[in-house]
Amino acid sequence: MSAGLPLLTGILGVAVGLLSINALSGVIALSSTAPTLSLMLGLAVGIDYTLFILSRHRQQLREGVGYDESIRLATATAGGAVVFAGLTVVIALSALSVVASRSSRSWGLAAAGTVVCVVLLALTMLPAVLAASDPASTRAASASWPGANERQQGKLVGGERWSRLVTAKPWLTLVIVVGGVLVIAWPTLHMKLGLPTTEASPRPPPSGARTTC
Repeated sequence: MSAGLPLLTGILGVAVGLLSINALSGVIALSSTAPTLSLMLGLAVGIDYTLFILSRHRQQLREGVGYDESIRLATATAGGAVVFAGLTVVIALSALSVVASRSSRSWGLAAAGTVVCVVLLALTMLPAVLAASDPASTRAASASWPGANERQQGKLVGGERWSRLVTAKPWLTLVIVVGGVLVIAWPTLHMKLGLPTTEASPRPPPSGARTTC
């Protein structure tokens, strides 16, 4: 059951967000792309945020924490990260309100509302579903984690190997990363930005000019 929780949370969050968008469409004008963008962002952050809390819960179960206590700790710790990440996304999308384009403003606010619904579901529905589910099945899923046996034997799993690699020589890693980012970002110095206006529309041919098919 826990394997489908991320997808379930994402789908329910998107459903609530799209219903809210549909309800508001009679009051405010919304872009035709607003539901599509809300669907994509809602599914993405819904699965991501649920995995934050669920992964923390499973890790604590492997460490011997009690089932109910693990749910509370996961919601309090990983849930804080979910709130911060969701708030960052909402602020970024809401900032599109300052753009002169009405369509950008509408789909930005619609997507921000969907992210809020997903965050609320991750902090309310997910802990409730975990508390109502069978502890034995969740513990079995945690024990069958691919890296569980290696960790019990004192071996390093994939994430730990990578962290050892990047922290072995931190200054070298920092120089490589910053240098790569600067190389990739260099073309942005010559980028010209702007919103589409009537000047970008094709101009009609002058009167009397012949057109060829």
